[in-house]
Amino acid sequence: MNEVAARRGFAAIPIEGFNIDRIRTIKKGIEETLGQRILACAVLDRDFRPKEEIEEIQKSLKSELCFLEVHDVKEIENFLLVPAALDRAAHNKVKEKEKRTNVPAKYTGVVKTVLDDYCSENKMEVLSQFIHSRKTFIRLRNSSRHETDITTEALEIFEQEWGMPDGPLKLVSGKEALNCVNTYLQANYSVSLTPLKIIEAMGEKEVSSSIQALLQRIDKFSRAPVE
Repeated sequence: MNEVAARRGFAAIPIEGFNIDRIRTIKKGIEETLGQRILACAVLDRDFRPKEEIEEIQKSLKSELCFLEVHDVKEIENFLLVPAALDRAAHNKVKEKEKRTNVPAKYTGVVKTVLDDYCSENKMEVLSQFIHSRKTFIRLRNSSRHETDITTEALEIFEQEWGMPDGPLKLVSGKEALNCVNTYLQANYSVSLTPLKIIEAMGEKEVSSSIQALLQRIDKFSRAPVE
């Protein structure tokens, strides 16, 4: 895993969004420049895409990529929405500030409450986006389906996903949720958290199993020979 952390054996190239055509274009451009075949994989945010759409895209790229990973959360920042780890990171930042300023301070916050409130306040907005994304996907493949049927189906799927453990924290915007947490911390403790500080405060068991599996796949990919 040290090789992955150091980005040895592979190059990471941002593609700016969920852009399948750009993945193909970049791969083709590199191969033409080098005059040889390269191995490639891609990692993308899910946003609100239906699982069927993700599976369809993965199948379409199966012959072109070693693998295409689409996170099972809205965006990569959602993996940082671990309340206990956020509390530890906030505690550490407050202690750092106390040492720096010589002003006694103590962190007594509960980030879970902040995140619960954020999720509750944004549930309807997330639901609207979820339904819109599913409607768009279904209409492109089956224009004869009645809109009411699509909406009902989307509602049922959404409620099922939202009701799962940590379901809301997977569906809301991770970026905006972290901004909300930092707004709370800034207002109450005059500190804020960076992704690195949150990661440093996370225990191994708090790292998503899907992220751990992804790192293993990338490690294997980085060692694969080009045939």
